[in-house]
Amino acid sequence: MSAITGISGFNRYTNYPGIYSNPSDAAIAEKTEAQVRGIDQGTENLRDANSVTKIADGAMDGIADQLHRMRELAIKASNTAVVGDDERKMIQTEIDQLKQGISDIANTTTFNEKKLLDGSTGELTILAGEGSTEQVSTGNMTLEALGIKDFDVTGDFNLKTLDDALKTVSGQRATIGAQSNRLDHATAYNQLSSYNHVASFKEDDLSSVVKRVDEMRKNRMFDTARMMMMQKDIENRRAQTIGLFQ
Repeated sequence: MSAITGISGFNRYTNYPGIYSNPSDAAIAEKTEAQVRGIDQGTENLRDANSVTKIADGAMDGIADQLHRMRELAIKASNTAVVGDDERKMIQTEIDQLKQGISDIANTTTFNEKKLLDGSTGELTILAGEGSTEQVSTGNMTLEALGIKDFDVTGDFNLKTLDDALKTVSGQRATIGAQSNRLDHATAYNQLSSYNHVASFKEDDLSSVVKRVDEMRKNRMFDTARMMMMQKDIENRRAQTIGLFQ
Protein backbone atom coordinates (compact mmCIF):
# COMPACT_ATOMS: atom_id res chain seq x y z
CA MET A 1 0.00 0.00 0.00
CA SER A 2 1.44 3.34 -0.94
CA ALA A 3 1.79 6.25 1.44
CA ILE A 4 -0.78 8.23 -0.54
CA THR A 5 -3.29 5.39 -0.40
CA GLY A 6 -2.78 4.99 3.32
CA ILE A 7 -3.28 8.64 4.08
CA SER A 8 -6.37 9.01 1.88
CA GLY A 9 -8.47 7.21 4.46
CA PHE A 10 -7.38 9.59 7.20
CA ASN A 11 -10.76 11.19 7.88
CA ARG A 12 -12.24 7.84 8.84
CA TYR A 13 -10.00 7.75 11.91
CA THR A 14 -10.80 11.25 13.23
CA ASN A 15 -13.44 11.88 15.89
CA TYR A 16 -15.04 14.96 14.30
CA PRO A 17 -17.06 15.39 11.08
CA GLY A 18 -15.20 15.84 7.80
CA ILE A 19 -14.95 19.60 7.99
CA TYR A 20 -12.24 19.63 5.33
CA SER A 21 -14.17 17.46 2.91
CA ASN A 22 -16.05 20.56 1.70
CA PRO A 23 -13.95 23.76 1.77
CA SER A 24 -17.09 25.89 1.38
CA ASP A 25 -18.15 24.82 4.89
CA ALA A 26 -15.17 26.65 6.34
CA ALA A 27 -16.04 29.82 4.43
CA ILE A 28 -19.67 29.59 5.52
CA ALA A 29 -18.62 29.05 9.13
CA GLU A 30 -16.34 32.10 8.99
CA LYS A 31 -19.14 34.24 7.55
CA THR A 32 -21.64 32.89 10.07
CA GLU A 33 -19.31 33.67 12.94
CA ALA A 34 -18.81 37.26 11.73
CA GLN A 35 -22.54 37.80 11.27
CA VAL A 36 -23.47 36.31 14.63
CA ARG A 37 -20.86 38.36 16.45
CA GLY A 38 -22.01 41.53 14.70
CA ILE A 39 -25.64 40.88 15.55
CA ASP A 40 -24.83 40.00 19.16
CA GLN A 41 -22.82 43.21 19.58
CA GLY A 42 -25.75 45.13 18.12
CA THR A 43 -27.95 43.48 20.75
CA GLU A 44 -25.63 44.72 23.48
CA ASN A 45 -25.77 48.23 21.96
CA LEU A 46 -29.57 48.10 22.03
CA ARG A 47 -29.59 47.02 25.65
CA ASP A 48 -27.31 49.92 26.58
CA ALA A 49 -29.60 52.30 24.69
CA ASN A 50 -32.59 50.91 26.55
CA SER A 51 -30.76 51.55 29.81
CA VAL A 52 -30.48 55.18 28.70
CA THR A 53 -34.25 55.39 28.22
CA LYS A 54 -34.93 53.82 31.62
CA ILE A 55 -32.56 56.22 33.41
CA ALA A 56 -33.98 59.25 31.59
CA ASP A 57 -37.57 58.23 32.32
CA GLY A 58 -36.84 57.71 36.02
CA ALA A 59 -35.25 61.15 36.21
CA MET A 60 -38.19 62.78 34.44
CA ASP A 61 -40.54 61.09 36.88
CA GLY A 62 -38.70 62.96 39.64
CA ILE A 63 -38.99 66.23 37.72
CA ALA A 64 -42.73 65.68 37.24
CA ASP A 65 -43.18 65.15 41.00
CA GLN A 66 -41.48 68.46 41.74
CA LEU A 67 -43.54 70.28 39.12
CA HIS A 68 -46.73 68.93 40.67
CA ARG A 69 -45.58 70.21 44.07
CA MET A 70 -44.81 73.62 42.55
CA ARG A 71 -48.31 73.72 41.09
CA GLU A 72 -49.85 72.93 44.48
CA LEU A 73 -47.86 75.76 46.05
CA ALA A 74 -48.78 78.14 43.24
CA ILE A 75 -52.48 77.38 43.76
CA LYS A 76 -52.03 78.04 47.45
CA ALA A 77 -50.25 81.32 46.74
CA SER A 78 -53.03 82.44 44.42
CA ASN A 79 -55.54 82.38 47.30
CA THR A 80 -55.06 86.04 48.22
CA ALA A 81 -57.99 85.90 50.63
CA VAL A 82 -55.89 84.06 53.21
CA VAL A 83 -52.30 84.29 51.93
CA GLY A 84 -50.41 87.53 52.33
CA ASP A 85 -47.12 88.78 50.92
CA ASP A 86 -45.01 87.22 53.68
CA GLU A 87 -46.62 83.83 53.15
CA ARG A 88 -46.07 84.07 49.40
CA LYS A 89 -42.38 84.80 49.98
CA MET A 90 -42.15 81.65 52.10
CA ILE A 91 -43.95 79.69 49.39
CA GLN A 92 -41.54 81.09 46.81
CA THR A 93 -38.60 79.92 48.91
CA GLU A 94 -39.88 76.35 48.63
CA ILE A 95 -40.57 76.79 44.93
CA ASP A 96 -37.00 78.00 44.42
CA GLN A 97 -35.75 74.85 46.16
CA LEU A 98 -37.92 72.74 43.89
CA LYS A 99 -36.58 74.55 40.83
CA GLN A 100 -33.04 73.90 42.03
CA GLY A 101 -33.91 70.23 42.41
CA ILE A 102 -35.19 70.11 38.83
CA SER A 103 -32.06 71.85 37.62
CA ASP A 104 -29.86 69.37 39.47
CA ILE A 105 -31.68 66.42 37.92
CA ALA A 106 -31.43 67.90 34.44
CA ASN A 107 -27.71 68.60 34.78
CA THR A 108 -26.53 65.49 36.60
CA THR A 109 -28.51 62.64 35.02
CA THR A 110 -25.92 60.70 33.02
CA PHE A 111 -25.17 57.37 31.39
CA ASN A 112 -21.51 56.45 30.92
CA GLU A 113 -20.59 60.10 31.67
CA LYS A 114 -22.94 61.39 28.95
CA LYS A 115 -25.52 63.91 30.17
CA LEU A 116 -29.02 62.93 29.16
CA LEU A 117 -31.40 65.76 30.12
CA ASP A 118 -29.54 69.05 29.73
CA GLY A 119 -30.02 69.30 25.96
CA SER A 120 -26.37 68.67 25.13
CA THR A 121 -26.76 65.09 23.91
CA GLY A 122 -29.17 65.55 21.03
CA GLU A 123 -30.25 62.42 19.18
CA LEU A 124 -28.23 59.28 19.85
CA THR A 125 -27.68 56.84 17.00
CA ILE A 126 -27.33 53.20 17.99
CA LEU A 127 -25.78 50.64 15.66
CA ALA A 128 -28.12 47.69 16.04
CA GLY A 129 -26.09 45.31 13.90
CA GLU A 130 -25.95 44.29 10.23
CA GLY A 131 -26.28 47.89 9.04
CA SER A 132 -29.46 48.76 10.96
CA THR A 133 -29.64 51.71 13.36
CA GLU A 134 -31.98 53.06 16.01
CA GLN A 135 -32.32 56.60 17.39
CA VAL A 136 -32.88 57.70 20.97
CA SER A 137 -33.64 61.25 22.08
CA THR A 138 -33.86 62.03 25.79
CA GLY A 139 -34.91 65.68 25.48
CA ASN A 140 -34.11 68.84 27.42
CA MET A 141 -35.45 69.19 30.95
CA THR A 142 -33.60 72.33 32.05
CA LEU A 143 -35.51 75.18 33.70
CA GLU A 144 -35.10 77.24 30.53
CA ALA A 145 -36.46 74.48 28.31
CA LEU A 146 -39.43 73.96 30.64
CA GLY A 147 -40.08 77.71 30.76
CA ILE A 148 -40.04 77.93 34.58
CA LYS A 149 -36.68 79.58 35.27
CA ASP A 150 -38.31 82.85 36.33
CA PHE A 151 -41.51 81.45 37.79
CA ASP A 152 -42.27 83.53 40.89
CA VAL A 153 -45.49 83.61 42.94
CA THR A 154 -44.56 86.87 44.69
CA GLY A 155 -45.49 88.76 41.53
CA ASP A 156 -47.76 88.10 38.60
CA PHE A 157 -47.77 84.43 37.57
CA ASN A 158 -49.86 82.04 35.55
CA LEU A 159 -50.55 78.40 36.37
CA LYS A 160 -50.43 77.68 32.65
CA THR A 161 -46.64 78.04 32.88
CA LEU A 162 -46.48 74.99 35.12
CA ASP A 163 -49.14 73.14 33.11
CA ASP A 164 -47.08 73.62 29.96
CA ALA A 165 -43.95 72.38 31.75
CA LEU A 166 -45.81 69.26 32.87
CA LYS A 167 -47.04 68.69 29.31
CA THR A 168 -43.44 68.94 28.08
CA VAL A 169 -42.28 66.35 30.60
CA SER A 170 -45.24 64.03 29.90
CA GLY A 171 -44.71 64.32 26.14
CA GLN A 172 -41.01 63.47 26.42
CA ARG A 173 -41.77 60.53 28.71
CA ALA A 174 -44.23 59.23 26.12
CA THR A 175 -41.54 59.55 23.46
CA ILE A 176 -39.03 57.75 25.67
CA GLY A 177 -41.57 54.97 26.29
CA ALA A 178 -42.13 54.51 22.57
CA GLN A 179 -38.38 54.44 21.97
CA SER A 180 -37.94 51.84 24.71
CA ASN A 181 -40.62 49.63 23.14
CA ARG A 182 -38.95 49.94 19.75
CA LEU A 183 -35.59 48.98 21.26
CA ASP A 184 -37.21 45.95 22.92
CA HIS A 185 -38.57 44.83 19.55
CA ALA A 186 -35.20 45.40 17.86
CA THR A 187 -33.47 43.39 20.59
CA ALA A 188 -35.92 40.50 20.16
CA TYR A 189 -35.46 40.63 16.38
CA ASN A 190 -31.66 40.51 16.79
CA GLN A 191 -31.87 37.52 19.09
CA LEU A 192 -34.06 35.67 16.60
CA SER A 193 -31.78 36.68 13.71
CA SER A 194 -28.70 35.44 15.59
CA TYR A 195 -30.47 32.13 16.31
CA ASN A 196 -31.48 31.74 12.66
CA HIS A 197 -27.97 32.47 11.41
CA VAL A 198 -26.64 29.76 13.67
CA ALA A 199 -29.42 27.31 12.79
CA SER A 200 -28.98 27.78 9.04
CA PHE A 201 -25.54 26.17 8.95
CA LYS A 202 -26.08 22.58 7.85
CA GLU A 203 -25.17 19.52 9.91
CA ASP A 204 -24.17 21.49 12.98
CA ASP A 205 -25.44 21.49 16.51
CA LEU A 206 -26.72 24.99 17.36
CA SER A 207 -24.33 25.38 20.27
CA SER A 208 -21.22 24.52 18.22
CA VAL A 209 -21.62 26.48 14.99
CA VAL A 210 -19.77 29.59 16.05
CA LYS A 211 -17.08 27.50 17.78
CA ARG A 212 -16.47 25.34 14.75
CA VAL A 213 -14.00 27.65 13.06
CA ASP A 214 -11.81 27.81 16.15
CA GLU A 215 -12.05 24.04 16.46
CA MET A 216 -11.04 23.69 12.84
CA ARG A 217 -7.94 25.81 13.36
CA LYS A 218 -6.97 23.83 16.45
CA ASN A 219 -7.57 20.52 14.70
CA ARG A 220 -5.38 21.49 11.77
CA MET A 221 -2.41 21.30 14.08
CA PHE A 222 -3.40 17.85 15.31
CA ASP A 223 -4.16 16.72 11.75
CA THR A 224 -0.66 17.56 10.60
CA ALA A 225 0.85 15.63 13.49
CA ARG A 226 -1.41 12.62 12.87
CA MET A 227 -0.64 12.60 9.17
CA MET A 228 3.08 12.69 9.86
CA MET A 229 2.76 9.82 12.35
CA MET A 230 0.66 7.76 9.95
CA GLN A 231 3.08 8.37 7.11
CA LYS A 232 5.98 7.35 9.32
CA ASP A 233 4.08 4.20 10.35
CA ILE A 234 3.45 3.34 6.70
CA GLU A 235 7.08 3.86 5.84
CA ASN A 236 8.12 1.62 8.76
CA ARG A 237 5.77 -1.11 7.59
CA ARG A 238 7.12 -0.82 4.08
CA ALA A 239 10.66 -1.12 5.37
CA GLN A 240 9.70 -4.21 7.37
CA THR A 241 8.02 -5.77 4.31
CA ILE A 242 11.05 -5.12 2.15
CA GLY A 243 13.27 -6.65 4.85
CA LEU A 244 11.31 -9.90 4.72
CA PHE A 245 12.16 -10.39 1.07
CA GLN A 246 15.83 -9.57 1.33
